[in-house]
Amino acid sequence: MKKLCFLFIFVLSFFQALSQNDIENVSVSDFNTSSYVGNLRTSGLWVPGVVVDNTIKGSIYLFPNFNSNYIVVLKSGKSINVVNLNFNLKSKTLESYLSKDSVFQYDLDKFDYVLKNDKRYKVFNDGDLKGLSLEICNLNSIQFLKYVHLSTTKAVINPMTNVIISDAEYTQISSYFFILNGRKVKVQLKKNAVLNALIDKSDLIKEYVKTNKLKYDDEGDICKILDYYKSIL
Repeated sequence: MKKLCFLFIFVLSFFQALSQNDIENVSVSDFNTSSYVGNLRTSGLWVPGVVVDNTIKGSIYLFPNFNSNYIVVLKSGKSINVVNLNFNLKSKTLESYLSKDSVFQYDLDKFDYVLKNDKRYKVFNDGDLKGLSLEICNLNSIQFLKYVHLSTTKAVINPMTNVIISDAEYTQISSYFFILNGRKVKVQLKKNAVLNALIDKSDLIKEYVKTNKLKYDDEGDICKILDYYKSIL
């Protein structure tokens, strides 16, 4: 009972914070509790709690748990402190967990960034980067992002004995992207891939990397390369 009261107070407080930060006010009359997808205007929607499949190893969530300190930056520029948040890699939704029977999914179009500790995640509402992308460095017209997507490996079963040899598993796989003056470029952290993405200045970059003993597979060095690339535009 205490837990349910706490959850109710949390939800009420969070929605009050949203309304105070230029997002429409939300009330219980905005959704139909008899439906599994209640519309809460443009702020998000209620969905059934996730049923955990214990036969599959790993997690469908980006962060280890929901209980941490987050700062959500709205597109209006205002910020909200949140302590119950996670990103569902399977449905590509930002969620607050309320109970085993209730999850709230936020409208990604309302948010610009999610900050967790010293990490800054850019929020996209569509395209190849829909969801949260870790911003490794931001040079205004140039960004370097890491995007995580979910891969599911099926269980391997011995056809003779019908015994499971290896369990099914969720694996989080990272991909890298450059955003160059609004253009998204998927890139591997390899010499040829990086140089091809920055082809117009590739000769100068090769010399810069060689002189400064940088590595094409190092995230920090890639930020230095992009900073140099920007300086010679």
